[in-house]
Amino acid sequence: MVNTERAISAKRDIDTFTDYFFKTYNIVPIITYHTNKGTIEDLPISEVEQIVNNVLLGYTGDNRMVLTTKSRIKILNVHRQCTFKILYDMGYTLHRIGKYFGFNHATVLHARDTVNDYILLKDPMITDTLNKIIYEIKQNQDRSKSVIPPVKPEFLNP
Repeated sequence: MVNTERAISAKRDIDTFTDYFFKTYNIVPIITYHTNKGTIEDLPISEVEQIVNNVLLGYTGDNRMVLTTKSRIKILNVHRQCTFKILYDMGYTLHRIGKYFGFNHATVLHARDTVNDYILLKDPMITDTLNKIIYEIKQNQDRSKSVIPPVKPEFLNP
């Protein structure tokens, strides 16, 4: 699951930093962190991409326009930025999101921050797009739950 991978990655990075810091300054740093757990259950990036591409197809009617298309067409860009924000909120790292879609982690960071700014401004295009994508993801989860319930390790259950 995403959160397990994220926790393992965070622990490895913290251990590496702690070793480096101790060797450099002869001081052991105290580090705290928390992980985001979004309201949407963990899904593979590929499923989220497929869902958003279907939403995008509904808006454009053009099946060649997908999230991985390198274009600055506004409707595509808005959907891509909203997808990056949703995936980040689900617990995926900036690097992993960028790598999957063929973008730099800084592009993903910029997209997330841009969407957050537009949310604060209550931009209708951004909020409508976010709501539509989240709705479709939840609908997709509800359909999949009715067929085969997801199996999670017991330690992930609250």
